Amino acid sequence: EFPKLVALHRKYKDRGVVVMSVSIDEPKDEPRALEFLRRQEADFPNFLLSYEDWTERWNIKGIPIVLLFDKEGKLLKRFDRDDPDKQFTYEDVDRYLAKLLGS
Repeated sequence: EFPKLVALHRKYKDRGVVVMSVSIDEPKDEPRALEFLRRQEADFPNFLLSYEDWTERWNIKGIPIVLLFDKEGKLLKRFDRDDPDKQFTYEDVDRYLAKLLGS
């Protein structure tokens, strides 16, 4: 699914949308994670965080998850797969961004 995140970045980066990714890989696996990001041409900020810090702070039960924030850091929308009956797609994220940006 990561290529869909890269595609969202490419589509909206010139409209002020900043995409960031978070990896919860073990620190020993950082070189492998970096190689993955290079292959995906993920030319946006990428962070390596501990699983506990990330999941506890944002109440994350599973990945993938997309969190959309405004310029002040307020959470606007959460796309996750916590509810089996409400599964998001990256097309849902795209539609939300398009509506938010007035396009």
